[in-house]
Amino acid sequence: MKKNFLLLLFIFECSFFASAQQLSPSVIASAGDISGSTFTTVEWTLGEFAVESVSSGNQFYTQGFHQPVLIAKEFFSPTKNELVAGYKITAFPNPVLSVLQVRIESSTEEKIFLSVIDLNGKMIFTQSANSIAGFIRVNMASVAQGMYVVKIRKANGQLLKMFKVIKMQ
Repeated sequence: MKKNFLLLLFIFECSFFASAQQLSPSVIASAGDISGSTFTTVEWTLGEFAVESVSSGNQFYTQGFHQPVLIAKEFFSPTKNELVAGYKITAFPNPVLSVLQVRIESSTEEKIFLSVIDLNGKMIFTQSANSIAGFIRVNMASVAQGMYVVKIRKANGQLLKMFKVIKMQ
């Protein structure tokens, strides 16, 4: 009886120092990769040809090795209050093959800046112009196919207009 009690006491004391398994997200696959930019992340694995996804309310479950994690980042979208009145700015053609034309109509003369930025946030092209110049032509012939953001700002940094432009080959 005393031996059983001592054995039970010994096992009970050892259980304080023992640790259990922990589950953490992991992928066991023959191939896979994670790529990302400022605005998006793409994760993929190779090995399962079919999975099933089930959602209910705010719960989302995917069967298989790769359990997705969705992190949504807001892309800046100016409201009408943030844009400066007195400017009419249009960009065409969209999609563009070689030359993007930006037409600016303004009653005041001041220096403005046009920037072309890729979706990774890398500045592709920047040019300054006069606000009453009429047209700004951007040569996009050597730019890779994809989506770009064109921003037009005043010299003090105030946003005048922002466009999403698609470059075609």
